[in-house]
Amino acid sequence: MLQLLPVRRAGTALLLAAVGLAVIGVVIVGLDIMPVRFAMMHVALLGIAVGLLTGLDPMVCALVACALSGAGVAPLARTPAGLSGAMGLLMSLAIAAALLVLAVSGVDASGAFALLWGSILSVGTADLVVLGALAVVVPALFWWRRREVAPLLYDRELAQCSGVPVRRRRCRGTGG
Repeated sequence: MLQLLPVRRAGTALLLAAVGLAVIGVVIVGLDIMPVRFAMMHVALLGIAVGLLTGLDPMVCALVACALSGAGVAPLARTPAGLSGAMGLLMSLAIAAALLVLAVSGVDASGAFALLWGSILSVGTADLVVLGALAVVVPALFWWRRREVAPLLYDRELAQCSGVPVRRRRCRGTGG
């Protein structure tokens, strides 16, 4: 089986993702920001739909859409309302826009969903290059900001005592 190029690419992709991107799951679970995961999946689908409509690389379009959306909602993380409402709205708008683009353009929706949830054996060279870059950049960013992120993942009060900016939660009924 290892003689087959698609199997070798799939194995390389799995290795890169497992080693280089596992920290994303740790951060998502540690910060309890599961709505972000679902919103970004819907934004990625919108990016794929736009890519299929325009003839651009759907993977690149999905990554750009997720990056822009993430940058757009990141400032809301420090607001009292947090990200939950924004992520719910983003998720709803992204899936609606994706389905609208697919319906209006005549692009096969099953093709867009197949790209989102497709076969690991369909990984191409460009996919490996992007995945390899992300597998280096994401852990590097985490390592660079680890002094702020690690205490926050462990305990908000410890992070605050360590000088990490933490949004205070108001306790109901205590006035604080």
